[in-house]
Amino acid sequence: MSKNEITVLLVEDEVTLAMIIKDTLEESGFTIHTAGDGEEGLHLFFELRPDVLVADVMMPKMDGFEMVRRIRQTDKQTPVLFLTARSAINDVVEGFELGANDYLKKPFWHARAHYPHQGANGESVQLHRAKALQSL
Repeated sequence: MSKNEITVLLVEDEVTLAMIIKDTLEESGFTIHTAGDGEEGLHLFFELRPDVLVADVMMPKMDGFEMVRRIRQTDKQTPVLFLTARSAINDVVEGFELGANDYLKKPFWHARAHYPHQGANGESVQLHRAKALQSL
């Protein structure tokens, strides 16, 4: 791994969405590791010590809030981005109080996750994915 690569731990239980995010970020030069639930994410976080953590909130075994709460007991520096459908004010406040650096509402991502493999103008799915992430 080059010293310029940024390592991201993506903790997301929706397999298709995780794959789309992983592929898109890897194409942009990020090194991506994935976990499918909060317990696995917690374990991988301490094993890998990623540069950035991107986490869903609603996941099996351990939710993202609890996972980040446990991480923040010993690591207050790693940037955390919540990617979730839970966007009520109290959820957003809780996320930031836990130490999140940003909080993105997931339906926004879902709309971009369902692009066809080839657009009407002949663009590849990778280009569609890149445009979707760029618009964040």
